[in-house]
Amino acid sequence: MLGLLVSSVFRAWRARLLAWAGLWGWALFGVAGMVQAQDTVWRCGSTLTNQLPSDAVLQRQCIPMGLSSATTVPDTRSRPAAPGQGAATAAVGRERTGTVQVASEEQAQRDGQARALLLAEKQRLQLQWQSARQAGDTHQISLIEADLASIERELSRRP
Repeated sequence: MLGLLVSSVFRAWRARLLAWAGLWGWALFGVAGMVQAQDTVWRCGSTLTNQLPSDAVLQRQCIPMGLSSATTVPDTRSRPAAPGQGAATAAVGRERTGTVQVASEEQAQRDGQARALLLAEKQRLQLQWQSARQAGDTHQISLIEADLASIERELSRRP
């Protein structure tokens, strides 16, 4: 009986403590938000932002950082070349048709190299398939069979 009374008192005390801590936490976040300068960046997990999220749970996960410790990454997406730049200028003296004509001997050589690469990859996958079959790894076997089917389709398109 005494244990039940102590545990209920402890639960009530813990609930009050958590409520007060939550109120003080909200007050501190509010004051900190008003005092923060514009150069504060917050790291919330793997996201960098200059505004705290409105959710209290997410706010507890955020760490303030100065701008000096924030890292910026330049845009790496490729952009189309400006007119007069890039490979198009290499075709000076030739008509620009959008496609590049290659000598038939050179094309035959490229086709042969591509076919040789595909056949080498097919042989490598067949060896992997045999070892996976011996090991009884059905997941690996299905992945290798899909790769082999893809190579077979590509070989059927080649001259």
